[in-house]
Amino acid sequence: MKLKRIARGIGAPIACFSMILIAVVGLGLAAEDASSVITVAYVEGEAVLTPAGSGASQALTEDEIVRAGDRIDTGKDGSVELVLPDESAVRIGPDTRIVVRDAGYIEVTKRSSNALNLLYGKIRAIVAPMLNAESSFVIETENATVGVRGTDFVVSHDKAAGETDVLCSDGSVELRPKDIVRKGLAPILVRGNEGIRLVRGKLPEKPARWVDENRIKIQRNLDFKGKRTKKILERRLKYLQNQSESAVDRLRDGGNTLKNKTNRTMRNIFRR
Repeated sequence: MKLKRIARGIGAPIACFSMILIAVVGLGLAAEDASSVITVAYVEGEAVLTPAGSGASQALTEDEIVRAGDRIDTGKDGSVELVLPDESAVRIGPDTRIVVRDAGYIEVTKRSSNALNLLYGKIRAIVAPMLNAESSFVIETENATVGVRGTDFVVSHDKAAGETDVLCSDGSVELRPKDIVRKGLAPILVRGNEGIRLVRGKLPEKPARWVDENRIKIQRNLDFKGKRTKKILERRLKYLQNQSESAVDRLRDGGNTLKNKTNRTMRNIFRR
């Protein structure tokens, strides 16, 4: 009898603990799901979503959820803007097809992992500052892998011509050619206000500052228009402004330090 009472006494806490554990796991799964989805922030013209593992396509609408494995196609007048789990923003231009390969963000560690396949067309991305060294943001085309770390850039891929154009507005982009002829080459660093074109079967040239004509051509139809994505752009511009002001302050402080050192040196010379 005593054993039965003890068992009943133990059973209640265990049942209570199990319910708490199930609730916590459920919340964890919900949080994980929420941190691995992409939200459609703006749609213009013709845009179609094909969910992973499904041959059925559907018209894409604002506030819709996009997950890893999904494909997005835009028509000649179509554009789509996405907000990624880490608050990065992507604008998909007209006549473009992309596949979401990966999308995730862990709030506790601030680690993000985003990857898109650009089959053809062009996209612009404003990548959120990466606070974790293991974070990654990658765009792949047929002949190039573009890795970034907190920047504003455009990637355009012409499948028929086998050309990939990369334009970096600010920050830097690491470009890895994929063609066999380029195997073994070191990654190419494309800095702010620089661009580069990779052509299938040819060795890449060095990144160079692009003339306005080329810049306007590649950036056409890639201005962000959605309210949420515009706010991300504004935050990016404010971040760059703060970085610039900090650099000026450091330069000024460095100049004052050098001036003080020079004055002390001159005083010591005259004392001798």
